[in-house]
Amino acid sequence: TDEALSDLEALVDAARPNDGTTWIEAAKALDYGLHQIIADNCGSLPIRQTIKKCWSYKSLSYDFGGDSPEGLKQGYQDHLAITASLKARDPQAASAAMLLHLHNAKRLRVANRIV
Repeated sequence: TDEALSDLEALVDAARPNDGTTWIEAAKALDYGLHQIIADNCGSLPIRQTIKKCWSYKSLSYDFGGDSPEGLKQGYQDHLAITASLKARDPQAASAAMLLHLHNAKRLRVANRIV
């Protein structure tokens, strides 16, 4: 929805990496928010429940292991691409961006991260 896209844009703007450290918590909020907005708007109850369950495990990784700044910066770039494709209402580009995001998340996973 337009409202969901607006919410996503606000999260993206707040999470833009910079020289400080405040962007790190905002990047985590973007990570959570993006997945929740997609889950809530995907139109499929099984997919919605799966995304929410997966994210409940991912939140443990933030609580106990964190993510590297490099991983969070890559995640930001991935989330930016996903958001742009959603705004363009281009499902093929969104799917490709999400697959790349999942690949990057796996590749950049820190050793002590739980999920």
